[in-house]
Amino acid sequence: MIQRSILGVSLSLALLSSCGNPPAVNTFTGNYAGTFAVVNTNDRGDLSLAVSGDGSLSGIITLTSASATPKPTTSVSGTIQNDGTLVASYKYPGAFPIATLKGNVTLAAGTVTGTLNVSIPDLADAGKVTLNLTKK
Repeated sequence: MIQRSILGVSLSLALLSSCGNPPAVNTFTGNYAGTFAVVNTNDRGDLSLAVSGDGSLSGIITLTSASATPKPTTSVSGTIQNDGTLVASYKYPGAFPIATLKGNVTLAAGTVTGTLNVSIPDLADAGKVTLNLTKK
């Protein structure tokens, strides 16, 4: 009888210990819209992002400073960590290479801001992009 009680308590404790805390929702979770600008150039545009609870992000970039009609538009995807570390990539149609954005952003009063490094194959420092996005 005592062995059954000990077994029951052991089983209960094992089950309780396997019920960990649910994963924390990413600090940046939500939908954002705003602008970006390439530092030291006239290139700028609009950016919308959706950040999931796990930190994955996806969105649309429109290069509004381009003279082309319609304006070049492409998708962006990546991740953002709770500490603001962002890594994402995008590619405009045509001969443009895949570009990677890396850096840190901050979230304050519903606004995401930061400066990200841009790299492309064969050029690790292709420039910098500033972001200013507001949570919808």
